[in-house]
Amino acid sequence: MNPMRNIGPLNCVKLLAIVVCLTLLAYWTSSHQIIWFTPTAVLDSRALWFTPVISLDNGMKLFGVADGATENYLGIPYAKAPVGDLRWSAPQEYVPTIADKGNFSAKAFGQPCVQPAGPDATAPSEKWIGDEDCLFLNVYVPSNPASSEPLPVALWIHGGSFTTGQGALYPGGALASLRNDVIIVTTNFRLNLFGHLGSKELAETAEDGGTGNYGLLDQRMAMRWVRKNIAAFGGDPSHVSLFGESSGALSISSHLLSDNSAPFFDAAVMQSGAFNAESNIQPMTDAQRTFEIVLDLASCDNVDCLKSLTTDELKAIAGDAARATYAIRPRVYCGNVWCLTADGVDLTGNALTLIESGKANSRGVPVILGTNQDEGIIFANLVQDPNATLTDLYNQWSETIPLIDDTDIAKLSEVRHCVTAARSDMILANSNSKAQIYLKNVTNTYPSFEGDVLAPLYYGNGTLPFWAADRSMGDRLFACSAIHSAQYLAITGPTYAYHFEHASKDTNAVVHGGEVPYVFSDLAAFSEGSKFGFNGFDEDDLLVAEKMANMWLNFFVNGDPGDPRWVEVTEGSDNILRIMGADNMTVADTSFKKQECAFWLEHYRKEIASVAY
Repeated sequence: MNPMRNIGPLNCVKLLAIVVCLTLLAYWTSSHQIIWFTPTAVLDSRALWFTPVISLDNGMKLFGVADGATENYLGIPYAKAPVGDLRWSAPQEYVPTIADKGNFSAKAFGQPCVQPAGPDATAPSEKWIGDEDCLFLNVYVPSNPASSEPLPVALWIHGGSFTTGQGALYPGGALASLRNDVIIVTTNFRLNLFGHLGSKELAETAEDGGTGNYGLLDQRMAMRWVRKNIAAFGGDPSHVSLFGESSGALSISSHLLSDNSAPFFDAAVMQSGAFNAESNIQPMTDAQRTFEIVLDLASCDNVDCLKSLTTDELKAIAGDAARATYAIRPRVYCGNVWCLTADGVDLTGNALTLIESGKANSRGVPVILGTNQDEGIIFANLVQDPNATLTDLYNQWSETIPLIDDTDIAKLSEVRHCVTAARSDMILANSNSKAQIYLKNVTNTYPSFEGDVLAPLYYGNGTLPFWAADRSMGDRLFACSAIHSAQYLAITGPTYAYHFEHASKDTNAVVHGGEVPYVFSDLAAFSEGSKFGFNGFDEDDLLVAEKMANMWLNFFVNGDPGDPRWVEVTEGSDNILRIMGADNMTVADTSFKKQECAFWLEHYRKEIASVAY
């Protein structure tokens, strides 16, 4: 029997309707790039669906994933893969393939840049991850923008001691959708040996003679990409803020010092790393020594040989190169193996000297900078030898400095857990004597100071030695550089300073990186068991996150945090906002850290005087 014989007129109409619907659906999906897929590590477990197709300046067409709150365009290449002749060279604009100009899938994060899986720069090659083809960025756009006008944009520069990190670790959707008035961008850039190897030989191969700051150049290329393309996402290319933490903040400091970066951003936020005098910029002579170590380990005698090596061959020597560099480098300006270089093109000296010379923020863009209460807590437990000299202590701190950053799950989790209320007594019992040794060693290094200088500054009022060492190291490495720099930044543009003092639910300390979950307004994404080992949160934490995120968003939108209590830094008045809770914020009095920072400023000057730039 013919199966079509029993189809009556009504069934024919139904069949015709189905055919028409399928035809229209096929046409609609071909033009709108509807995508159905099972969520992976792309975002989270929320339902995901298609986004509109975006056309970029270079002819590329891409689609991403939407979750109802934001449209997320992930893993977008912004520069060519820095391999072969492009290794240790300025990034080149990405040239899309024919396929990219059709349908580029931006629904998953790109590879991270080559890096150790943990914070240890000396790790063996089998503990490294990532790829040299890593110059990707991610764009988080509010699904329901608060305005029909183009939205301001904020570009996040991650931390990681210039050694580790990636944009994918920082979920931008919650911040973008909190008020639906800002687009958030996160990015990757070259790191460690691949991003910060500098030498006169490499400088000779560069058009502008620059060297050693390839990660910084990648960041600038990402800024250029935003200027060129963000309008296609509904963003305002003339309204771009940078924000970053730790070495990300140090990077932003350097962009504020470089006229080459000045045209590409309009405001800046530096969290725990502004113009750090001791962890920022090395002289060319030391970059050259590291380069020669790398040549020797690679059995090469020129740049061409190094560029011919495979990624795995470079990974195999990266840890040894870091270890050998630690052994010979003075620690007075760069606590990391890999840091920025005074190449004479982008950077010309130490950050402290440059900012005091009026070299920072030539455009006068608005700036926020600040630190956390317990930035130095990790270092307080590092003093091992009762007979250690200050040089010995520098070596210990330098070798463990990557621990202060927020890109390693296990290590950071250990650090955060060590300050929980349940374990603090044990930690304190094991650390008090070490803290006393630290204070004694530093004080005895400065015979020009009469008597014990640090102890009276940091003990007082029954302060335990462990916490005294925590505060003194935090001031030395972070707070005092920021406070001092703010006075110079205030000369050229609106400047706001903060000190974050809110401890999360289960902790009794506010550690390095502790403000990041609050700024991103996504405590759940940073909770225990996820990327950052954040120790859980309660209602008060949520209120603090809402308050901080709103102040940051206000700044991205208006160049002003928007809270009447947070006033600008002025000449002679630091006006540091102490953030202790959602409704517990106050401007610090004029004595806040004055004596402490006077001590450390003198310390900086003595160290820097011994370095030839």
